[in-house]
Amino acid sequence: MEAIYEDILNAEMLLIGIGEEISEQKCEKEDLRKTYSILEKLLKGKNYFILTSNTEGAIHNTKLIPMLIAAPCEENSESQWQSYMNWISCTLGHSLVILELGEGFKNPQMMRWPFERMAMVHQKSKFIRVHEKFPQIPKELGDRAVSIKMNSKDFLKELEQQL
Repeated sequence: MEAIYEDILNAEMLLIGIGEEISEQKCEKEDLRKTYSILEKLLKGKNYFILTSNTEGAIHNTKLIPMLIAAPCEENSESQWQSYMNWISCTLGHSLVILELGEGFKNPQMMRWPFERMAMVHQKSKFIRVHEKFPQIPKELGDRAVSIKMNSKDFLKELEQQL
């Protein structure tokens, strides 16, 4: 966990993917609030962008910067998707940590597979996939990828100990 925290701390840019493990369907409201609070602390002062496949909108009730969040499954999300694409284009040449939290196979074409491809192409990236049931990563990523078989909420709680 220390090494992962160091990677996050030292990255110039952070791409965070939030999947169904961190959603109102899988979390109690208070637990969800605490989870987002940890994420707020982790990202404070960082150059980040968040992509979420969740549709309930809980992420919009946080202190995270709204213009740095894209939720393509929500209505009227086109402008935020464009912001995401612009942010991604600025990552080349910078160290990038891609942290995927709890994204399974509900919409793999939105986050799971694109994040894998991005990590393969972006040679200055580190890819961290956290999922309770589906933490598998492509072997082609070698030592630039970490697979963590753990619930994403629990992962963030453990990571908080490093803050």
